[in-house]
Amino acid sequence: MKNYVPSKTTVAKNATLEAPVRLCGACDVREHCEIRQFTFVNDGTTFFRNTTVGRYCSIGKSCEIGVPVHPVNWLTSSPVAFAAKRHFRNEGDIFPQSEFEQYKPTTIGADVWIGSHCIISGGVTIGHGAIVGAGAVVTKDVAPYAIVGGTPAKLLRYRFDDTTIKRLLKTQWWTLEPEEIAKLDLTDVAKALDALEG
Repeated sequence: MKNYVPSKTTVAKNATLEAPVRLCGACDVREHCEIRQFTFVNDGTTFFRNTTVGRYCSIGKSCEIGVPVHPVNWLTSSPVAFAAKRHFRNEGDIFPQSEFEQYKPTTIGADVWIGSHCIISGGVTIGHGAIVGAGAVVTKDVAPYAIVGGTPAKLLRYRFDDTTIKRLLKTQWWTLEPEEIAKLDLTDVAKALDALEG
């Protein structure tokens, strides 16, 4: 298996792509990111530092995932106070630097669908099987199999009933070998669960 990485896409040297991953157009995968098997990412999406994406995800165009945060309780929210040399190379010594965690770990579970033009704040966890509607701004954790949308994103409904969600999470089907998953009826959740639990 191989990864599909077009020439316009940039992938940091210490980022990990668990083949096969499909990146389209001009994506940007930054430092310390991990994208797992059978995840598809459309053109123009950026994964900021410390972002992990599970298997079997579908991510739309022009998303920003793991967006860095700025201090809101300091005199200034500007990076001159914590990352001056990174942003202002020649003037980086002017300001004293303070410790600040700008890139909080962001986790996207398995089988997550993120619509185009979404913004996912740094530090957020999106549970397995969740769906994020196009254009949403996600600032808080999203439960497994929840469907969220809006600005800021709010719960719209769940993909399945509570019992089905618990069963799906217990099977962790996305951890199986692709050949095992291919034997399941991918169009019928009840049949697939019966086979997984049988």
